[in-house]
Amino acid sequence: MLARLKDKHRHLIEPIMRFSKSLRNIPYDELYLSHNYALYCSELVVAMFRHANGGTPFFKEAPMSFRDLATGRPHQTWIDYYAYFGIDVPEGEPGSNPDAISRDDRLNVYKTIGQIPGLR
Repeated sequence: MLARLKDKHRHLIEPIMRFSKSLRNIPYDELYLSHNYALYCSELVVAMFRHANGGTPFFKEAPMSFRDLATGRPHQTWIDYYAYFGIDVPEGEPGSNPDAISRDDRLNVYKTIGQIPGLR
């Protein structure tokens, strides 16, 4: 998917780019947890936009779900994944994801490649 900020918000790009350089050595967050010293992909995007927006969240975090929609229980893959690290699946913890960010009304979507279920 190719999307760009709408013109009204493009002033954030320069501060985002400056701030991003300070984040180069922060490790990848393989646990997908907010508020630790590591960042996963969409968490990085959320952090950069929050910084550029004067500390006010731009893309909102929401409770994460690792559940199978059919059963309502966490997918076994996620149970096994988090068990490897000795922690429970962080169901309901705050987080972000590329899908939620891509649906933000402050973005113009220009192109998609392939089928994206539920695309606005």
